[in-house]
Amino acid sequence: MAVQRPSFTPNYFLRDSSGATAILFALSLIPLFGVVGAAIDYASAHSTRTYLQNAADSAALAAVKTRDDATPGPHSVAQATFNANSNALPFPASINYNLLKTDDAATVRVQATLETSFLNLIGFPEFSVDVTARAVRPGFDAEIVLVLDYSSSMDGSKYESMRDGAIDLVKLLTDNLTSPRVKIGLVPFAEEVYLSLPGEHVVDGTPGTTWTNCTNDRKWPYTNSDTTPTADNESKWGRTDSDDTIDPTEYDECGNYPAASLVVRPLTDDHSGTVTQLEAMVPHAGTNIALGLQFGWQVVSANAPFTEGVSDGSKSKIIILLTDGRQHSDGWGSDGNHTVDNAIANIDGGCSAIKSNGITMITVAYELDDDDGKAQLSACASKGEYYFEGDESSIAEQFSDLGYALLNRYLHLTM
Repeated sequence: MAVQRPSFTPNYFLRDSSGATAILFALSLIPLFGVVGAAIDYASAHSTRTYLQNAADSAALAAVKTRDDATPGPHSVAQATFNANSNALPFPASINYNLLKTDDAATVRVQATLETSFLNLIGFPEFSVDVTARAVRPGFDAEIVLVLDYSSSMDGSKYESMRDGAIDLVKLLTDNLTSPRVKIGLVPFAEEVYLSLPGEHVVDGTPGTTWTNCTNDRKWPYTNSDTTPTADNESKWGRTDSDDTIDPTEYDECGNYPAASLVVRPLTDDHSGTVTQLEAMVPHAGTNIALGLQFGWQVVSANAPFTEGVSDGSKSKIIILLTDGRQHSDGWGSDGNHTVDNAIANIDGGCSAIKSNGITMITVAYELDDDDGKAQLSACASKGEYYFEGDESSIAEQFSDLGYALLNRYLHLTM
């Protein structure tokens, strides 16, 4: 059977509509592809913004953490941090980066230009992406006790370097001696600790009077406690290092402590007075780290005899312990004996108890040539970054690093 073919005339083409649907469908794909393409370009821009914001946040934090006198400085550190993070951008972009740094804040502004793929076809060749990050160091609220070794081995330029570093630390943490939000106390220790106590807190003391003298530690387990003395003499201070009673003649050498300004200074926001005492203190006698640590805890505690510390948890409590040697003085132990080994054990027990009470322990091994002593101080620190080793040439930098480590705990992003 023959197939009849249509005659091809101009009117035929005008009449035939069999391909109209295909043509209309093809034409409809143009806006559809435009919508899909725009979504892809917008998704690329959003992803780029997220990456740039993270990079800017990291750069701002790095800048405010870095001291202005550091090498490399805050601008270099922030730029390197930003570059390391922005290199992970999923899409190529032209980036303009800017950092504004002040003493307590850093602001990073980033402007990026991202080329479009699909929107370029309809006249939108690029996107602009802008992000800002600001990191600040808010006011520092803390109670800090400097427990400093003033034994005779610290004599000469050795203690002077330590003193100058400690003074700079006080200035750094108190906004150049002006901040009322920080309180600082001093516990200089040698063979004993010299201080004033209420008579009722001293062995066989008279209530209502003030007892001022050197003292050794309390009986165990009060050696590792910040509790207020009770009526029990074993909970009180005032013993000599040879028996359980007070014999003033055994403290004849104690006049050297106040003469050397080696006197416990309770927590105070009189920072100029703290610096004045630091400037006046000079070394004397032996080394009793355990006793210094015990009184450091007592000073920062809110429990009597020192009540300057808050008890409501509104301030960070910090003990900074520095020594250049190992324990040489005796201490009371669980065996009822007064020995060096017991005193060494009391350092470990005291550090553990202090940290379990939420107090930050910072330790400094200062020209300490003793691996066991270093290990003990390292274990005493609340964490690795709070253990420092220094000598005369580096102690100022170590104290500066310590101060910035504390201040940097309170950094946060604001935008």
